[in-house]
Amino acid sequence: MRITLPVLVVVSAMVTAPRPAQGQGAEPVTFTKDVAPILQRSCQVCHRENNMAPMSLLTYQEVCPWARSIKFDAPGT
Repeated sequence: MRITLPVLVVVSAMVTAPRPAQGQGAEPVTFTKDVAPILQRSCQVCHRENNMAPMSLLTYQEVCPWARSIKFDAPGT
């Protein structure tokens, strides 16, 4: 499976994004709001328990150990 650029960007942000200072108006990147919808749309068809993909990516606890790998294995990195 090829990892799409939006997944790379969001997972990279999940791993490295600092929280904005108060008053800037920008909300921090969160797994539930920003990352999970991309994984649901693009990855979870295969990346679920007892399916063809080697690991499940349904929960934050399952995705977190793979975040750096997703970031560095994505095309264009």
